[in-house]
Amino acid sequence: MIRLTVRQKNLLRWVIQRYIGTAAPVGSDQLVRNCRLDCSPATVRNEMTCLEEMGFVSQPHASAGRVPTDKGYRFFVDSLMKREGLDPEEEHQIEEKVRSADGNVPRLLESLSRVMGAFSEELALVITPCISQAVFDRLELIGLSGRKVLLAVHLTDRRTRTVILETRDEIDGMDLAGTASFVNERLSGLTLTEIQRTITERLGLKPEGGRELVRRVADSGRNGFDFPGAPEIHASGAQHMLSQPEFADTSLLRSILSFMEDREGVMNVFRAKPLPVSVAIGSENQDERLRGFSVISARYVMGSENGVIGVIGPMRMRYGRILPLVSHMAATVTDHFS
Repeated sequence: MIRLTVRQKNLLRWVIQRYIGTAAPVGSDQLVRNCRLDCSPATVRNEMTCLEEMGFVSQPHASAGRVPTDKGYRFFVDSLMKREGLDPEEEHQIEEKVRSADGNVPRLLESLSRVMGAFSEELALVITPCISQAVFDRLELIGLSGRKVLLAVHLTDRRTRTVILETRDEIDGMDLAGTASFVNERLSGLTLTEIQRTITERLGLKPEGGRELVRRVADSGRNGFDFPGAPEIHASGAQHMLSQPEFADTSLLRSILSFMEDREGVMNVFRAKPLPVSVAIGSENQDERLRGFSVISARYVMGSENGVIGVIGPMRMRYGRILPLVSHMAATVTDHFS
């Protein structure tokens, strides 16, 4: 394990903070003038060479100063960064947006994405909870006219979906009640994803034969247990991010535009984050289109489901400012729906 001296840590912190603010390589002469280190300019240059050899900074070309590497940013976030607190006005605006939504979840999350984009001055995303993780409570079967049956699926969070099944023969009330009881016993407590994937096996159906109504319930799995409201992505703040000097490099611009047009790719990146709060820097991102960016994300909880709040920006982002902002917003939403 590489260990940095106190002086090297101070130099690395100053290089990163300076580069975040200016987007310009940081030279040793700047460090000598501004760091107030009790050492000679030659010592500073030697220490910078050591940091470069250890992989924390790099030199774009021979006459340039140094810029942080992915490794340098990671060390900064984990060990050197000072978190900035939100000011009272920002906290008030976030809480006001949550209250004013009046239970309208899509409106709330869209509004929060705009607030996050404005506060972070980066690309902000809010992803709605994945309904497939909702938990099945019970099923009802209600006879309609002729051979039609109303299938009502209830979730533990009180949402309900109904579809109409059509059978070969008329079904009496006893069969409806018995089938509903049988299905509820086999499926209660499972998530929608688990049910859609395993309903045939859980209901004990063979390729041929079996009670017709049970089979019709199983066949309806794609519809009856497929609740409307697939996860949505609310994005805001692109105008702030795209005005930054990194995007003079058109390849970086193409990468982020390609990523944002790929809905499934966006979902995969943010759904894969295993921790309540996550920071992925440069090459730590699995999606190659994000290798020039950092992604900060936090999970929020709404009932039995998780959504994600995140920020994407160049690696030269204000981690000490944005990480607490993302974390606070996710916690506020979670508390509101607890």
